[in-house]
Amino acid sequence: MDRFEPVDPPSFRYRPGSKSRVSYFYDDDAGQYAYYPGHPMKPFRIRLAHELITTYGVHRKMQVYRAKRATAMEMTQFHTDDYVDFLRRITPDNIRQFPSAHAEFGIWEDNPVFEGLYEFCSISAGGSMEGAAHLNHGKCDIAINWAGGLHHAKKSMANGFCYINDIVLGILELLRFHQRVLYIDIDVHHGDGVEEAFLTTDRVMTVSFHRFGDFFPGTGDIRDIGVNRGRYHAVNVPLRDGIDDASYKSIFQPIICGIMKHFRPEAIVMQCGSDSLSGDRLGSFNLSMEGHANCVSFVKTFGIPMLVLGGGGYTVRNVARAWANETAVLAEEELSPVIPYNTFYEHFAPDYMLEVKPSNMDNLNTYEYLEGLKVEILENLREIDFAPSVQMQDVPLTPLGVFDPLEWQLENEETRTWINKSQPTIANYITPSMHEFLKGLIPKRQAHNEPISRQTKLRRMPSTQDKMRQGIPMFSLQTCRNKLYGSPAGNARKQTVLESRVSQLEDLVKLLESQIERNDNTRMELSTSEFDLPNPLPIPVKANAMLAKDFFAKLSHEVAGIREVLDDSNEGNSSFMSPEPLGKTGPSSTSILFGYQPSISDDELLAPPAENVREILLDIYHDRVDCLFKATYWPAAETAIHRKYGPDKQYSPSPVIHAVERAVYFMAICTMTESECDAMLSESKSSLIYRHQRSVEVALARSEFFTNPDKLALQSFVLYLMGLRVCSQYAMSWTLLALAIRSGNALGLPITGTETGQEKEVCEHRSVGDDLKMRLWYCIGMLDSQTSIDRGTRPMMTLRDFEMKPLIINHEAGKYAQPSKRQELSWDMAFSHVIHEATICSRRLMEFPPDVAGSWESWPKKLQVISEFETYIRQYCSQLEGCPHQLQRFIQFTAEDIVLNMHLLLRRPPYPSKNSPFPPWDKFDVLKVTTEIMERTLWKASDSAFAPWAWLSKTWLKWQVLAVLLAELCTPRYGELGDRAYRVAKRGFDYCSSLMAESDLATVLKPLEKLMARVNKVRAGMLSEQRSSSLSTVTGIDTPGHIPVESNSHLILPSGVSGSTGFPYNDNNTNSTEAFSTTDKSAQAASYMNGNISIDASWLNWNDFLSEMGDVWTADLNTEYYNSVDSSTL
Repeated sequence: MDRFEPVDPPSFRYRPGSKSRVSYFYDDDAGQYAYYPGHPMKPFRIRLAHELITTYGVHRKMQVYRAKRATAMEMTQFHTDDYVDFLRRITPDNIRQFPSAHAEFGIWEDNPVFEGLYEFCSISAGGSMEGAAHLNHGKCDIAINWAGGLHHAKKSMANGFCYINDIVLGILELLRFHQRVLYIDIDVHHGDGVEEAFLTTDRVMTVSFHRFGDFFPGTGDIRDIGVNRGRYHAVNVPLRDGIDDASYKSIFQPIICGIMKHFRPEAIVMQCGSDSLSGDRLGSFNLSMEGHANCVSFVKTFGIPMLVLGGGGYTVRNVARAWANETAVLAEEELSPVIPYNTFYEHFAPDYMLEVKPSNMDNLNTYEYLEGLKVEILENLREIDFAPSVQMQDVPLTPLGVFDPLEWQLENEETRTWINKSQPTIANYITPSMHEFLKGLIPKRQAHNEPISRQTKLRRMPSTQDKMRQGIPMFSLQTCRNKLYGSPAGNARKQTVLESRVSQLEDLVKLLESQIERNDNTRMELSTSEFDLPNPLPIPVKANAMLAKDFFAKLSHEVAGIREVLDDSNEGNSSFMSPEPLGKTGPSSTSILFGYQPSISDDELLAPPAENVREILLDIYHDRVDCLFKATYWPAAETAIHRKYGPDKQYSPSPVIHAVERAVYFMAICTMTESECDAMLSESKSSLIYRHQRSVEVALARSEFFTNPDKLALQSFVLYLMGLRVCSQYAMSWTLLALAIRSGNALGLPITGTETGQEKEVCEHRSVGDDLKMRLWYCIGMLDSQTSIDRGTRPMMTLRDFEMKPLIINHEAGKYAQPSKRQELSWDMAFSHVIHEATICSRRLMEFPPDVAGSWESWPKKLQVISEFETYIRQYCSQLEGCPHQLQRFIQFTAEDIVLNMHLLLRRPPYPSKNSPFPPWDKFDVLKVTTEIMERTLWKASDSAFAPWAWLSKTWLKWQVLAVLLAELCTPRYGELGDRAYRVAKRGFDYCSSLMAESDLATVLKPLEKLMARVNKVRAGMLSEQRSSSLSTVTGIDTPGHIPVESNSHLILPSGVSGSTGFPYNDNNTNSTEAFSTTDKSAQAASYMNGNISIDASWLNWNDFLSEMGDVWTADLNTEYYNSVDSSTL
């Protein structure tokens, strides 16, 4: 052939200077594998890089896909059958059955067998092959697969941490459509596996910039230039230690330019191993992140389709930085130098900056040495007088033997790609007559410029704030119609839906047009359809194995949809939702901060709900949320919402009223169970949460809250933050809370002045508006307390921010608005008042400066603060009247929990302490208290009487209490209490781990699991000791560490508050300040300072746990904080 014509010519060729189209391939499972502890290769770096990419929002500039994993047959396009079969069968359990694995397949310490080895290889290879297929079909200009780039793997042997050479497989795929492919390798190690694979061909040129000499793999001399037809098509640039950005640029750019001039590639594969960065664990180069990225940017300027892959890199935090930055370079996006908060924020300590800076190591690459390399290489390139004229032949879409009809039929349709790198598409089996029939279903219209994509897209990958949305199903147009929403739809709305239908049908038919000519002369054995049609369409034999199962169903659905829209004359009976809500470009949590471009779905999200649905959500909010969380003045909010839908057509509510309404709906749905959502709203809870959360974000963005603060908008934002916590989006609420505090200060919510001595006067002159501002401010304070415990850090709001407290008044006592038709009761502020007192108590404890080691001067004052709080709360809760019985029990039960937690936080603060936070004479039983708190937590979670307010427990996850309990059990605890505590700890661990796994606090699980493992080991030792002593049970073992359990020890029963107190560790005849002390304090302190630490100093286990948590979860006390505090006034 005189001219190369690919089977399926790309519809678009990338040109330099134009906006590049980027396909990004990522599989969630890629970062879950691990070679073995201590191995330098850590697949987790892929997940870490992806977290940065999504946190920065770069994924919005790309098309994100999850590639189909490579099959064994696809891997054998390069690797031997025996080797691939070995990788499929080998596991850590059966490795002894393969005694020749090391000699035959290269399995040893560097290339170990680990759990999921074959799956990891299939993910890596599948991403590179899928990226190459995208380039072949013109679906993108640049394809990125950071899980690829494993360039050392040989044809039948693992090598250099690499098992399957995804690069070779990707290049083979590109060669089916391109005459010449250039491979560029900027890893610090020589790309020996790729060079060896193409050593004898002139269709692939490999160029590697690597460290040479006494360095793995020891190959890549400048004299290695290829053999036979491949002579001069292997370019090796051997470099020395310490090369910096300027030197690397001086050798990289001239050589690449020479290759482009003489070889003229049609596609480029670039391996971006980041072990060439400064500070790499195994590398010896001195490149900065920018110097590394400049190579990628320079190659991109040539405008040639690029497949960009990962590779080496063994300082994980720098790998993530480099790949995230290079993704942004390819997507033409600028990144902030300060890394935004994300799930793995602690990995980027201590500076949390994006830049990887060079060190001061010596550069052994002299100017003369580099010039000599450049001259010799450019001379070799001149031997290639022109780009090779390769005679090409028609290449089948599917390589011989690769397609497996059974695999296609069994593949999960939701995750399978439609345009597959190696398998036939539907159009291969559609006859011309069938094509004309389908084409006639839609009217002629001008073709759009957007490329066709028949690949099932993975939704855009979530950053920390989007993670709870995973698993939300994609709804079709008809199934997303919901009776919950009326519709203000008009002709414009109908036209929009019709346009969407026609566009989707056009995409289907256009895809058939692009390949139908190939089938004109193909004889295929046909069979008739089993459907009863007047003129059955010819369908090939075994077509059911080739076609996507739902292809014709989807086509029929879209055609029926057009007819339905055209025939529907009643515009007020339906509301249309986006057929792919996750693919919309509407606002996310980030959009609230930085604005957004309105999308078609915005008005759909804000469509008014049906009246019955509105009443259901308002009632739920009043009964479940407003009685606990006073972020709004409910009578006024409810009146405004009802007025919005009232008969007054002249009334036009402001954007902030929309925001309040949406926040109320969102919070109400957050408190509902899955069954309640199905029964009352006829929709799944995940779908309702997703839509209503986005509707709040849209409403807040439209209200311009952060540029023009408003009290009503702040109420909406605070409700939104609480809703995020109920939905387990703790990290996002923690991040956004600072904005609420700043906005509250700007709006004057904290009212200064001292309540002591002038409380009566203040109450008489305080306006209702001022009191409502203080209610909102204390709600923000409650969120601040919750988020600080999440992260083990100090709250942002101090005691000075809470100098005044809201009044305990009913709604009808204020004249801000007329109450609604409900009867307001005297207990309206009961729960909020308990929270307000707890907030002030916790801030008072924070104000005490740390004591000098061994003095504990402030300890009696701290006990006094808690004692006063405990006494007041007990008296207040005992006087509650008119409150519904179950709500009264819930308030009293929660008050008990708060008191217990106050005592616990005093002895086990959520940050490491250099000295014991409590004196040695303190007899507070931490094990007993944590056991009871966990028992109460587990019981409350299963008590149906408390179900309406169970949402509050989700906002205050008690992982810290569980960790304290486990830390206590790391010391052998005998007797009844020890057995009981261990049983509760196991149940509590199962409960908390299940909740945390679904949240963005999942990173806390690992240290908790380690702590649980230590406890199990201690218990196993105790049982072993028991057997050796011939005892039947652990209870009653007489050991020095045994603390006998008193027969009348207090246990808070789960039946609620009973008797006169209901609060633990309080004797009516004893001052609670003295309840935890003895008389010989001086002697015990001296003994403690001399190193005589008893079992009461078990807080060391807790301190060790906090140290393992990492810097991001802990915050040491800063003595400078207390310089201006006069502790004598506390």
